Amino acid sequence: MIVKLAETKDIRDLVRLDERCGDGQPYYEAWLWQMHIQNRDVLIGIEENKIIGAIRVEDNGGSVLITDVMVDPEYQGRGYGKKLFESALAIADSQNKPQWLHVSPDNNRAIRLYESFGFSASGQPNLDNFFDIEMVRQPYAHIFPKP
Repeated sequence: MIVKLAETKDIRDLVRLDERCGDGQPYYEAWLWQMHIQNRDVLIGIEENKIIGAIRVEDNGGSVLITDVMVDPEYQGRGYGKKLFESALAIADSQNKPQWLHVSPDNNRAIRLYESFGFSASGQPNLDNFFDIEMVRQPYAHIFPKP
């Protein structure tokens, strides 16, 4: 899989991916994808000339939010999400800021992945969705784990 920054020409495919990964309705409309692409915070994964995954790495000033992790259901379970996540962490680590994300408490597969990269539950509530867990990590945490 090739991972690269999304471009304006990718918007239609991102909306379709968003639909396939959710409940049939895109979480983001095209204009919102456009805004994120202009901010240069959307990475896409391409396999067989098709966008099969996406992830956002959003600089929030003092920290970096990793969000909107998506892999086409037809391609899940093959390591594509992990590769997208590794690419996002490389960008986040280069900014040398704490990183955070939100995850559903019943998404054990994602929680295990995030923990393998040094994320841990913060104990802080997610003010956007009180049912999600907030997880945090320091830059390079997967390289220098706590003793």
